[in-house]
Amino acid sequence: MPPIVLTSVPLKYPREGGCVRLLSRLPVGARLCGDQIDDRIPARPHSRLGDHGSFRSHALSVPAYDSHQVVGRCRSHAVGVTALHGCLVTCVADYEMRNIIMRNSHRRSIVAIAALAFGALVTGAVLPVQATAELGPDPAATSKSVAASTAPAFPTFVQLPADQAAHPTATQEWWYVVGHLNAGGHRFGYEVQITNGQTPQALIAITDKTTGEYYTHSQAYSPDQTSFSTTELDARVPSATLSGPMDGMRLHATLPAGTIDLTLNARGPVMYNNGTGLIPFLGGTSYYYSLPSVASQGTLTVNNHTYQVTGESWLDRQWGTWDWSTAQKWTWMAVQLSNGDRVNLWDIFAQGNEHSYATVLHPDGTHEVLAVNPLADTTSAFWTSPTTGKRYGTRWTVKIPALDASLTVVANPQGQEIQSFGGIFEGAASVTGWYRDKRVAGQAYVEQLGDWR
Repeated sequence: MPPIVLTSVPLKYPREGGCVRLLSRLPVGARLCGDQIDDRIPARPHSRLGDHGSFRSHALSVPAYDSHQVVGRCRSHAVGVTALHGCLVTCVADYEMRNIIMRNSHRRSIVAIAALAFGALVTGAVLPVQATAELGPDPAATSKSVAASTAPAFPTFVQLPADQAAHPTATQEWWYVVGHLNAGGHRFGYEVQITNGQTPQALIAITDKTTGEYYTHSQAYSPDQTSFSTTELDARVPSATLSGPMDGMRLHATLPAGTIDLTLNARGPVMYNNGTGLIPFLGGTSYYYSLPSVASQGTLTVNNHTYQVTGESWLDRQWGTWDWSTAQKWTWMAVQLSNGDRVNLWDIFAQGNEHSYATVLHPDGTHEVLAVNPLADTTSAFWTSPTTGKRYGTRWTVKIPALDASLTVVANPQGQEIQSFGGIFEGAASVTGWYRDKRVAGQAYVEQLGDWR
């Protein structure tokens, strides 16, 4: 029997002045497995940690705490994570040790990934997170609709479909939908963002990829002009609505140049950004998940011409509490690749620091949280807005070393600026390049906040 070492790190709650501590020196390529799990996780009211209920973090701090060497193995021959007696515990064990740990526990998947996944960014480790405890005969399941009542095998801070609804205690919240549509060879991109808060807004745009035309409209509303259901997805402002179950959402938006009227069907696995659905964000925290493979069909009306369209969309959901004054600028990308992988990428400048990372969702539901080479040095083809005077990049080279990925992302047309918050670039883009030693293509939406001079 190999030696067994259990290394425990106390779990402290941020509201009590502590932070989430983690083992920060996992080996590069370490794999998280869910062979052992104890269900005695400390419960706190108003929390979201999968089936365990209650832990809500307001500051995922990731200092580089030293850890003891972990030796041995778990059933999948990888580093395992479990929780015992209110501590985060890394364990590596053989069959006999698993029996001891599991004697009073349920077989679940990974717990406390929130700290560990973001810790991977700090240490450069690659942490695949398995989204399904047992894979059936069709592990990819990318063509299947998301079952609204189905929860992931690993604990997350998001619960679906409940979290499609509004969160009245959140100071910031939005529903953000972008997509790529086709009408018999005529290609479009679109965006509809509905925000909730002190000043609800709708940001709407249509990109005619074929002609190069771009149409946009933004409008703020008083709260008495809007409604946001707290029990189901039903977000309404005068110029846009999003409602319905995950396999039959209805999106309607109007702008002076036309209308967007689509039925959206979420397919395949949900992306829990940062591996857990909770991220540190602008001095606070944000709950965050994506539906990155949404089959879309309906009509698009542009300049009095109505097109029957089909395509694929991406829905982003964020809510929480953060400080906008800490943001300097960022580039964000929603990348849909031809091999079925989905990439949510951030290059964010805030509080004097730059953080570049991606959450990668594979067709079988596994997540990887990976370091990305900073984008600023490879941004090119700059365009200056004649309306706001802001300068934006429209061509990027995205390098993700752990995936041997080098992707060229090109926004076309260049001029895709929404007139809100002083100007935000929201651009439909194409993707080509190499990914795990294979050629790939794809499509993306790119958001740039700030002035990229």
